[in-house]
Amino acid sequence: MHTESVIKKLITSLTKGIREKLIFLLFISIIVQSQNVLISYVMGIIVDGLTSMKFSWVLQVLVFVCILIIAITALSTLQAYISSHLQFSYQHKLKELIYEHLFRVKLSSLTESVSAICEKIDTDTLTCANYVMEDKLQVYIDAVLAFLITGILFFVDWQICLLVLLLAILNIGIYMISYQKMFRIRKAEKDAQTASFSREVMWMGRGKLVRLEHLYTNVKKDIHAIYTTCEKAMKHSLNVSSAYNFICSMISSLSLILIIYLSLKRIQVGEITVGEFVVAFNFFNMLVTYISSILNFGSKKQEMHIAITRLDTLMDLEEESEEGIILDSIHDIIIKNLTIFYGDKKIVKHLTCKFKQGNSYVIKGANGAGKSSLLDVLSGFQAYEAEAFLINDIPFSELQVYHYRKIVSPMHFNSRMLYRTPY
Repeated sequence: MHTESVIKKLITSLTKGIREKLIFLLFISIIVQSQNVLISYVMGIIVDGLTSMKFSWVLQVLVFVCILIIAITALSTLQAYISSHLQFSYQHKLKELIYEHLFRVKLSSLTESVSAICEKIDTDTLTCANYVMEDKLQVYIDAVLAFLITGILFFVDWQICLLVLLLAILNIGIYMISYQKMFRIRKAEKDAQTASFSREVMWMGRGKLVRLEHLYTNVKKDIHAIYTTCEKAMKHSLNVSSAYNFICSMISSLSLILIIYLSLKRIQVGEITVGEFVVAFNFFNMLVTYISSILNFGSKKQEMHIAITRLDTLMDLEEESEEGIILDSIHDIIIKNLTIFYGDKKIVKHLTCKFKQGNSYVIKGANGAGKSSLLDVLSGFQAYEAEAFLINDIPFSELQVYHYRKIVSPMHFNSRMLYRTPY
C-alpha cells in the first residue's frame, strides 16, 4: 500500500475518533470568537442610546454586556482546556503510530541520523495536528462569523450591507492577486525543502553514509543548490509581500474613507443613526479579516502537505523482513574482530569482546574513540564489519532486528539511553 495513503488514512481515522469533541469545540469556539461581533453591535446600540439621552436604557445594555463578557470568558477557559487536551492527545497518538510503523524499517546504518529523523517526525506530526485541530476549525469559525456579520448588517441597513460587501470583495480581490503569487513562491520554497529532506533520508536510509557531516560533504552541491533556491524564493516573496501589503492597505484605507463619507451623508439626512454607522465601520474591518483568514487556509494546507510528504519519505524506506529469530531475552553477546567505520576512517579496529547478562561494563575512551558507535552496534543502529557477532550464539543477521531492539534499548531511536544499560 502506498505510504501516503497510509498517512492520510491514519490522520482521517484519528479525526473520526475525536469528531464529536471537535464539533463541540467548534460550537464553543464560535460563541467565544463571536464576542467581538456582538459587542460591536451592542456598542452601536449604546451610541444610539447616548445620542438620544436614554441613559437608563444604556445602563441596562451595559449590564448585559458585562454578563456577556463574563460568560464568554468562562467559555473561553473551557475552550482552551478542550483544545489543548485534544491537540495533545491527537499529536501523541499520531506520533506513536508513526514511530511504530517507522521502527519496523531498516535503520541499522544510522547513528546521529536517528535523532535528526526523530526531530523531523516531531515537527511534522505537530504540523499535521495543528492543521486538523486549529487551522481547519478556524476556517469554519471564520466562515460562520462572516455570515453572521453579513446577516446583522443586512438587518441594520441593506444599503450599508451592500456597500460593505462590495468594498470587502474589492479588498479581497486585490488580496487574491497577492495570494496566488505568494502561494506559487511558497510552494517553490517548500518543494525545495522537501527535495533537500528527501536527499538526506535517501543517503542515510540506504546506509551510504552514517554521519550527517559526511552527508553534507557528499551531496554538497545538491544541498547548496536547494538552499540557494529557498533563499531566492524568500527574498522574492518578501519583495512581493511588501508591495502587495502596501496596495492592500491603501485600498482598505480608501474603502474606510468611502464608508465614512457616505455614512455621514446619510446620517445628516436622517437615513441611518450614528450607532448603525459604528456597526458598519467595525464590521467592514472584521469582514475583510475573516475572509482573508479563510483564503490563508491554502498556505496552511500546503504546510501539512509538505509535512505528509516528509513523513512519506521516511516511511518509504525498505521494510524489514519478517523472517528471522525472535529473542525473548539476551544471555550473552560475543563480538570477534569488530571494525567500525566513521566515513572512510576506522575508529574501532579488530575488537573482540564478550558481554554477559547481569554484569556491569564500563567503556572508556577519548572523544571519537568509538564508544557511542559500539553502543550503536549493540543496539542495531550502526553498520559494522566483524568476523562474528553473536547474540545467544545466534548470528545477528538471523535475528528479527525490530524485536531485538525492543529488548536491548529502553527507548526507541535513542541510543544515548544505552550509556547506563547496554542490555
